[in-house]
Amino acid sequence: MRFLYTAAACIFLTMTTAEAADQAYVSETFDKRWDWSGVQLGVQAGYGITHDRITVGPCAFGPDFDCRAGGDDDVYGAFININRHYGPLVVGAEISYAHHDSEFDDTSTVAIKDTTTFSLRAGYAIDRVLPYAFVGTVYGRTSSDALPAPFNLPAGWAGEDFGFAFGAGLDIGVTDKIFVGLRYERDFFSNFNNLGIDATIDSAVARLGYKY
Repeated sequence: MRFLYTAAACIFLTMTTAEAADQAYVSETFDKRWDWSGVQLGVQAGYGITHDRITVGPCAFGPDFDCRAGGDDDVYGAFININRHYGPLVVGAEISYAHHDSEFDDTSTVAIKDTTTFSLRAGYAIDRVLPYAFVGTVYGRTSSDALPAPFNLPAGWAGEDFGFAFGAGLDIGVTDKIFVGLRYERDFFSNFNNLGIDATIDSAVARLGYKY
């Protein structure tokens, strides 16, 4: 029993020492104004490019259509994340929402409505500069006036599905509370809404955020 008490005490002491070391590293190495720990809220705006490819069924959209389509337009939205320092490493989680003004350039009248990304992120802080990468899942929604054969979906049809998301970004502290940033994200949907359509969305946005 004494051995168990001793082992527990050693584990607790080790964890406490490591936590203190992390905090000391941040305090001694970084200007405290650029401590990226905590909750951050912000807005984002930029541009997105979408591509899709039909993988099943005939190409019934005309003789010149090769079962591929694309679209591009503005992207804007908001985000919230929470970060924590581990020495110079900064890890966290984020939820970001993006509204898309993009419609495919074929005859389907399909438009990307919005995407919501849930991601885990990790970065390396250099004072006020924080480059990071992220990976997660994305929930996307589309709408259409109508979809012709082979889908035969009615006017007002709306689709939704989950996909895979990854990307990278760079945040820069402006004041002790305000930061700006750039972020690139790629979303990939496989067999969207069970329609045999694979789609990708590439978006690049500028960000303005507030650190709590």
